[in-house]
Amino acid sequence: MSASADTTALLLLDPYNDFMSEGGELYGWLKDVADAVDCWGNQRKVLAAVRAVGIQVFVVPHHRWREGDCANWKAMNPSQIISDDMQVFAAGTWGGEWHPELAPKPGDVVITEHWSQSSFANTDLDAQLKQHGIQKIGSSA
Repeated sequence: MSASADTTALLLLDPYNDFMSEGGELYGWLKDVADAVDCWGNQRKVLAAVRAVGIQVFVVPHHRWREGDCANWKAMNPSQIISDDMQVFAAGTWGGEWHPELAPKPGDVVITEHWSQSSFANTDLDAQLKQHGIQKIGSSA
């Protein structure tokens, strides 16, 4: 592994079936644009290339919906309301499982689930990046 690969990481964001698979809760919302830019194909190519040269992969998952998660919340943002209503990435369901091609592999670092749009807020991402000596990141989304 080169020195650059030692300090570089790929962040693989929300690789769940609800996001990445036909029939997923969010897939239909993304499909037209994702198809137009070959998002899924390019994501697979980037992930394979990154793994081939030994760049560290950090899987950065969204919170999996569970009954009562947002009960009595006073300040939900619009995406949290939609996610709660749609039960996006529901724990214990197909939609909340890893997409088979993008599931974490041995050696990947799986970050604590994030609740909103930020993968850094209230997760261990920053600490994990620092502990692994990462200075440069790229995102697969």
